[in-house]
Amino acid sequence: IESLILGVPVLNGGVDGLGILFKDNPEFICNSIDEYCDKMNIVRNTLLKKTSLAKMDEIVASSKEKPIIGTLALDTCYGILFYDREHKEGICGHAVPSYLVNLLDKMIKLLGTEKRTIEYLIVPGFRNEERKDFRGLEELENVLFNRTSQNIQLVPLINNRCSINLH
Repeated sequence: IESLILGVPVLNGGVDGLGILFKDNPEFICNSIDEYCDKMNIVRNTLLKKTSLAKMDEIVASSKEKPIIGTLALDTCYGILFYDREHKEGICGHAVPSYLVNLLDKMIKLLGTEKRTIEYLIVPGFRNEERKDFRGLEELENVLFNRTSQNIQLVPLINNRCSINLH
């Protein structure tokens, strides 16, 4: 093994090997697993400084300082994402099923009333996926479309579907 490139052992880093792909990016070449881990920790820490994560029953919005938004550990909760591609702005929420409509109402208010296109995604937690329990999705879409300003065009973010299958 001549070196590691993003954690992948490179047996031949010469002209005919994978090393040629990274000749202009030597920062990706590592001589040991420890060096690779150190570089990945720097990347992770840099990304975390630019990230806002919505905790349970919370909403976060993107900003210049923190353009990356998201949520995690959905379990039986739902994640909701709004994205304005033209203005590169996003809003993300995370809610338990009993608070979901309230959270969605707050997110809709944050959208305002100016004319624009908003892409949206509703992500059910993994337990909902396991149980194939999507009873709330149709209600959420109805709330979303009935309570959003008529100036806002809502478009599903992925393949004309309001939610994604995580499996």
